[in-house]
Amino acid sequence: MFKIACLKNIVKLFPPDQAPFYCGFGNRETDAVSYVDVGVPVGKVFIINPDGEITQVEQPNYQKTYRELAVMAEEMFPTILDRK
Repeated sequence: MFKIACLKNIVKLFPPDQAPFYCGFGNRETDAVSYVDVGVPVGKVFIINPDGEITQVEQPNYQKTYRELAVMAEEMFPTILDRK
């Protein structure tokens, strides 16, 4: 409940037509519930187990490591060049 309340307070800082969260990472199933509750699509919610393995909530067989995630980060969050 605490995490949901904190995330909802962050959501309130943004205009209603903007979603401040792109994805969510947590280490417990309750973290997944919190992210989905504030509008993160379940397909973009990930759980990190004690071994550092990252699984996707909707597809538990999906498994990545931090190293693989670092490679994917550039695809998910490409660098935007400021051309002023």
